[in-house]
Amino acid sequence: MKQYSGIILAGGRSSRMKEDKAELLLNGKSFLDLAVDRYRRAGITDIVISRNNGDTEYQGFPVVPDEERLGPLSGLYAALKAVRFSAAVVLPVDMPLVDESVIQRLTVAHTCGITAACTGEQIQPLAAVYDKVVGEVIARLLSEGKRRVMELQNIVAFRTVDFPEDIFINCNTPEEYRFLLEQHEY
Repeated sequence: MKQYSGIILAGGRSSRMKEDKAELLLNGKSFLDLAVDRYRRAGITDIVISRNNGDTEYQGFPVVPDEERLGPLSGLYAALKAVRFSAAVVLPVDMPLVDESVIQRLTVAHTCGITAACTGEQIQPLAAVYDKVVGEVIARLLSEGKRRVMELQNIVAFRTVDFPEDIFINCNTPEEYRFLLEQHEY
């Protein structure tokens, strides 16, 4: 059975939230703790966290800074360089409702460079499996000044897996966070 690494993208500036999204709480756990737990439940033991808070590790897992600070693509590149296995499941820290079943479905379906979750017409490029070698393509894009994750769709073998919309709720603003708490706190 193929082994996968896990990447948690938690390096954003949280400018709309006005506080570190990785530290937000849901049911008494930080979003970052929830993300680590979901990988563990899926059997993934090599976890890399892309984060710019000065830490070098979190719960024994390496924290890699996004030196370039050029958005999610740059954070993804930094993390892909640090993973042990040939492919990694990537999830952003601000999607706390994603669970291990998403990880399992994505890994089972992964047969090419990128396998991304899709909800209707909306592709979720940061809820996906990336082959480690895609990092080389990302490096080239960044050197060309391209910073959009969706640029990869036109360059790398890409497929999608359909999921219901309600699990890919991003939590980017205080209003979205309050709504999440109202709907999902136990």
